[in-house]
Amino acid sequence: MADKPVDPKNQIFDLTLMSNFVHQVVNPLNGVCGTLDNIIRGDVPPGSVNQRIRACRSQIEYCIELIRNLAFLAEYQRDPRWSRMRVSSSSSWASSRACAASGCPSMLPSRPER
Repeated sequence: MADKPVDPKNQIFDLTLMSNFVHQVVNPLNGVCGTLDNIIRGDVPPGSVNQRIRACRSQIEYCIELIRNLAFLAEYQRDPRWSRMRVSSSSSWASSRACAASGCPSMLPSRPER
């Protein structure tokens, strides 16, 4: 089956979406790297290390959420009917936690105890 011709307007939208998405993922990851570098160098006071590590985890969870949402949007664009069936196991943190509580596997590891 031949692919449909690409509409230039859709292609510009797709590239803009991808550019925005990359920006939203790269910025928090840069912050995580910087924070970890500061911890390794000893620039973070010992009493603040755990708080900074929790903040890093939060930023990584945010990136995971964005990536899952992009995957969901890609599936929806490919086949909206199939994606609607998966809404019940959507990628939100709350849904992931509910899913984990009911025994289904989750890609996001559980939060460490504080």
